[in-house]
Amino acid sequence: MGELEEMHERPADDESALDHRAREGGVHGTEQGEIPSLHGLRGVAILMVIVSHSSETIHLGHTGRSLFDLVPTGAFGVNVFFVLSGFLITRVVLGYSTKKDRSLKTFYKRRALRLIPALYTFVFIVMILGAVGVFSIPALAALSALLFIWDYSPWTVGVWWLGHTWSLSIEEQFYILWAPLLALAGRRRALKVAVALIVLVPIARVFVYFAFPTPYLRLRGDSMLHTRADVLMVGCLIGLLWDSERFQRFLQRILLRWLLVAAVAYTFVSSFLINHEHGKWSQTVGNSADAFAIAFIMVYAVVYSSGWLGRALNSRWMVQVGLMSYSLYLYQELFLTPLNKSITGAFPLNIVCTFAAGVASYYLIEIPFLNLRRRIV
Repeated sequence: MGELEEMHERPADDESALDHRAREGGVHGTEQGEIPSLHGLRGVAILMVIVSHSSETIHLGHTGRSLFDLVPTGAFGVNVFFVLSGFLITRVVLGYSTKKDRSLKTFYKRRALRLIPALYTFVFIVMILGAVGVFSIPALAALSALLFIWDYSPWTVGVWWLGHTWSLSIEEQFYILWAPLLALAGRRRALKVAVALIVLVPIARVFVYFAFPTPYLRLRGDSMLHTRADVLMVGCLIGLLWDSERFQRFLQRILLRWLLVAAVAYTFVSSFLINHEHGKWSQTVGNSADAFAIAFIMVYAVVYSSGWLGRALNSRWMVQVGLMSYSLYLYQELFLTPLNKSITGAFPLNIVCTFAAGVASYYLIEIPFLNLRRRIV
């Protein structure tokens, strides 16, 4: 997803990202100065997607399916990516405003080198598989993925193999619009925009759901920028408020352990409702509620990174899964689906194939281009 965001962008570019609580011991940075716990949260998000999608390839009885209905869904995982993206990109752009050698042009160059090589390689592989008859891929659908317009493209309905690029399209459109708005409008006006979108987008989503009850719009009702931007904006709001001493004092009052337990428990309730009520839940109040629960967990994990949650998220294996989450998200679409009738689509080999392809993409595509980015941008 996707990254679905600033996977490797260091908030070290923005020293205030760790704010005054870092000096007081409330926030503990990693060795590279990154905000702690965020890679681990990305790891959790991609595991939600993998578990959710792989469950469709397992023959489960009624009891087993009922248990899987409680497992956080891939849709919830995507919302985790969106909240993290909103928070991190906001922090990065605010940091650029304090650096004379950094500009929006630099930001977009870094984003392009971060996202495009792995995506274009994946789409190229999919097109080759389509050309040799493994499955059908309309040329205009592939072009929609390459141009980051999948969420609005009329040529993408029913095309599974690139279908997950809807979330990447939303993120890229978010980068294009939010970064210059934040840079030009400033923090105070951007706060007003974020709050307005958090309020108005759910209204637009509900209106689309009930006013246009066609299968096409019901399917895409919360998969377009203008109907999912509120989830991103919740992360942006946290990023905009992060340096405020008043906000930090507010966090000290609300970051209570029982509220963390409630937020985590909510993820299971939301997943059950998504599986049983579908758009009636997610496209009305579900996405908004998800965003605030995720934001609470994210902030708690950052502020109390030395606690049990922070230690779990900052463990080496969870951080590594988070670092590879972009590539894993890209390639899981090929293997974790009943549409894949080959041996690579059979559980549990499909999980192995997903990780094998994701690891290969990470080390052969992502890492070289990240190294190139460090040298030239």
